[in-house]
Amino acid sequence: MLSLLFLWLVGEFTVMYDDLDYTTHAIMGKFIFILYMVLVTLLLINMLIAMMGNTYTLVAETQKEWLRQWAHIVLAVEQTVAPGMC
Repeated sequence: MLSLLFLWLVGEFTVMYDDLDYTTHAIMGKFIFILYMVLVTLLLINMLIAMMGNTYTLVAETQKEWLRQWAHIVLAVEQTVAPGMC
């Protein structure tokens, strides 16, 4: 049964699904197939959302880091200038 699930994963849907009619537990096999396909789809969508959220967080942190470095440079320049020069 696990080998059938792996073959379904790589794309042999119709051939394997039609072969389930000739097994002793055709209804159970078709139920597991449909359940497997629904769960895999939901997991992949969930993983895509997580990856996009992680990318958004990285971009937001990068923008904040640029601002932090700019503030550090401005502070360093201000500290090197003598108070009477301005």
